[in-house]
Amino acid sequence: MQQQSTIDLSIKWSTGERTRHVDIRMYMLCDLNEQKLIQMEWVDGNKNSADLGTKNLDIASHKKHTATLCKNDDDI
Repeated sequence: MQQQSTIDLSIKWSTGERTRHVDIRMYMLCDLNEQKLIQMEWVDGNKNSADLGTKNLDIASHKKHTATLCKNDDDI
């Protein structure tokens, strides 16, 4: 639930001992969230194409996310 933790931190403005290394980025996210410049939302792992760059995926998931991220300009 990595995404949910990020959303929680952006809303609550609280940090614990294990989140101190992300303080600067977290405060920036909190500030942008309060200003309504960004909107944080949870994305199901099966639909999160960003996982392609951050996790080891099985072949089917890798192909699915690659297809999503590497669409031709003609498809847009």
